[in-house]
Amino acid sequence: MNDFLKKFISESYKYDDSFTEDEFRNEVFKYLKDRLDVPSYIFDELTYSDVVRINIPILNLEAKATIDYSRTIGYDRIEQWIETKTVKYNDGSRKVTTIPHSKTITDWYPDNGTLVGTDIAVGYDKCYSCYKDIINETRDKKHISILTDDEIDSIDVSLELVDSLENDICNKVFKNNITYPGNHVKNEIYNGKTEILDASIVLISIYSIKIKIRDKDIFIYACSNGDINLRCIGEFPIEDDYEDDMKIVGDIITEKRKETKKPKMIYRLSFLGGISLFILLLVLGINFNLIFLIILSFIPLIIGFIVGIRYFKITSKINKIYSKKVIDFKNSKMNQIQDYKNTSYEKFINNIN
Repeated sequence: MNDFLKKFISESYKYDDSFTEDEFRNEVFKYLKDRLDVPSYIFDELTYSDVVRINIPILNLEAKATIDYSRTIGYDRIEQWIETKTVKYNDGSRKVTTIPHSKTITDWYPDNGTLVGTDIAVGYDKCYSCYKDIINETRDKKHISILTDDEIDSIDVSLELVDSLENDICNKVFKNNITYPGNHVKNEIYNGKTEILDASIVLISIYSIKIKIRDKDIFIYACSNGDINLRCIGEFPIEDDYEDDMKIVGDIITEKRKETKKPKMIYRLSFLGGISLFILLLVLGINFNLIFLIILSFIPLIIGFIVGIRYFKITSKINKIYSKKVIDFKNSKMNQIQDYKNTSYEKFINNIN
């Protein structure tokens, strides 16, 4: 810890571990076994690093900000005037009319001043931004202990972070205290000086491990305090026969399209033909006032709908049959992969233990 910041540090604390590094590592392997997008050969070719502990210092800063600002404030006013128009007629008479006008004019005046206030800001160095989900979730104060002076000394907090938090405090003080007396503002600028009043550190520890499978590097990590809620950065390679499996699924879908082509055409033509004949006969009946044609027009409409519904049901049935084939194939493949992973996982765990 740099001496500049250390003199402001008050009571700080850290989150204590609730599980061991070995427990974390074993949980990672279970995670790989149960995750659906992990290929079956994962434990045959897996390499992994030692568990690494990462300590993330969260800095809480309280500061007093003195802010000088300048701007231009605009005040609206209504300007009114009357326009007079005179019309001359051939007989020498005149007609005078008045037309009222108004417009809004903004008068601009310089304005400046000084604001003073205190606020707090919380942050961490940018190098830890990939862990922001865990940092944001770690809020309860269970399993914590107070940091010793030696532990505080060992913490590295950059001056860049301190500057960033001081800037955040200046922005908060300005936005929370500034007022706008006029109707408009422009050319607003401000800058401030801060005086640190208090600071504290919250230390969050994370366990991480890097695994490699074929040409893929994958990073898995979890906060060491609380439940082992794993996060993963990276993509797993696909199954060796993934493209073959997709071809089988594609063949099933192609076969389904062939089977449904004819009934789809029939039910669409039935609906369209029935409606078309209904409209045609109805128009003819109305034009010639023939009650018989009007009544007759309902017959092709009803027949078209009956035939259409019949073949629509046939098409829906075919779709369900082939959709089930796709689902059954995928489930069968997933079960095969999971069975293989379960077996290879047991061998893998026995070898490392």
